[in-house]
Amino acid sequence: MTISATIITRNEERNLPRAIESLRCCDEILVVDSGSTDRTVEIAERYGARVIEANWRGYAGQKNYASDQARHDWVLSIDADEALSEDLEGEIWALKKNGPAFDAYTVPRMAQYLGKWILHSGWYPDRKIRLFDRRKARWVGDYVHESVFSDGRVGALE
Repeated sequence: MTISATIITRNEERNLPRAIESLRCCDEILVVDSGSTDRTVEIAERYGARVIEANWRGYAGQKNYASDQARHDWVLSIDADEALSEDLEGEIWALKKNGPAFDAYTVPRMAQYLGKWILHSGWYPDRKIRLFDRRKARWVGDYVHESVFSDGRVGALE
C-alpha cells in the first residue's frame, strides 16, 4: 500500500511545515497551490513536496484535482492547518504493512475555538473520511463544506 498525501494551499506558510512534518508515513506529498503570494510554494518544495499550481475550483473541486494528480491510488487528504497525531501515523504505518481492510477510513478530527480544543458537545471526535482509495471515493459538496463520499466499505482509524 502506497499513499499520496494531498494538501491544497493558498498562503499557508505558517501552517504548512507542521502539516508536512506529520506525513512521514506517506510515499508522496503533493501540494496543490492556488496562487499563494507568501512563501508557501518555497516551503513545500524545501520539505520535498511535489507542487502543482492550479486555479481555484472550490474546495471539493480542488481536492478532487489533487487526488487526480496523485501518483498513488491511496490518498490521505489533510488541510494545511492540520497534522497527524503520532498514534494516527502509527495506525497508517500498520495499514501499509498489513494492507487495507476497507476502501476508505475515517479519522477523528479535533476542532479549535479561540485557540482551545473543543472536546465536548459532540465536537469530538469529528469523524471525517481522509484516507481513501481514490478509485472508490470522491470529494463532494458545494463551494465549501466538502466531504468525501465512498461507494466502498468504510473503516475507522483512532
